Amino acid sequence: MDQPLVSVVIPVHGEAPYLEETLRSVAGQTWPAVDVVIVDDRASAGLAARVRAILAGARIVEAIGHGAGAARNTGTDAAHGEYVAYLDADDIWVPEKLAVQVEAITANPAVGVVCSAFYDYYRGRVTCVRPRRTRFREGDALRAVLLDEIALPSTILCRTECVQAAGGWPTDAQFEDTRFFVALAAQYDFRFLPRPLVYYRRHDANRHMQHRSGRLEAFLSVLQQARELRPDIDARLSRLLDAQAHFIASYWHREGGRRGRALREAARAVALNPRNYRYHLVLVRACLPGAVDRTIPRLERALFSLRKRMD
Repeated sequence: MDQPLVSVVIPVHGEAPYLEETLRSVAGQTWPAVDVVIVDDRASAGLAARVRAILAGARIVEAIGHGAGAARNTGTDAAHGEYVAYLDADDIWVPEKLAVQVEAITANPAVGVVCSAFYDYYRGRVTCVRPRRTRFREGDALRAVLLDEIALPSTILCRTECVQAAGGWPTDAQFEDTRFFVALAAQYDFRFLPRPLVYYRRHDANRHMQHRSGRLEAFLSVLQQARELRPDIDARLSRLLDAQAHFIASYWHREGGRRGRALREAARAVALNPRNYRYHLVLVRACLPGAVDRTIPRLERALFSLRKRMD
């Protein structure tokens, strides 16, 4: 039986100090049919030599446009595989990542995207991250993407035709990853694998830790995108999405010192979805003086650890 080809798209920007680790994790994949596309997104000099030293057969293409979304689109256009997987130049795959995901996606033709749990690697600490819910009903992908945050770029494997049909990666907006997943989830089912298959590296230069300004407006526009793509969203999901918007608004106002507005937004979030413990925490934090508020992250970590033990 022929093994389907998987294209691996790796955008590289700037110095990319962790690139060698990333490339070695691709070279160590147990799935043999791999087509590696390195996208030069204004990378520093010497990229070709660094790549060839580890992946001699990799193709290097120059990004059309700027930013991660444009680079991923360039790589997708150059991909030869039936499936495409994306890997940021500072993340690491476990050796079985592609093999496990190919098996999962080929087992169900209705599934357009497979994603997995991951290890969060930050300042020497490694934590397994997976949503509370790991099984989703058919057609429930939109909720999973927006509320359960089931996917990161490095954790997904997609049918290449699905990526193309969804319009590719956004290139001009915040929450570009979520926008991309929303576009896919509006048309295709997702399969989530609870096994962690990726080490996601967080650091101060990481793009996911930047761009806090405008977060509220950006998320509201994502919700609007979801409603436009899926006007048949049921009332319960619509209520949950509204609760999430109020939650983010509360967080944003609290960071800006507007505690009255933060309190009102948190109260609305709790009223719409009283089962979400994070909404209660942000409501409590909006009521506390600043000095006390700063002790809450320790409580959040303790509650998170307790929830993991109970699951």
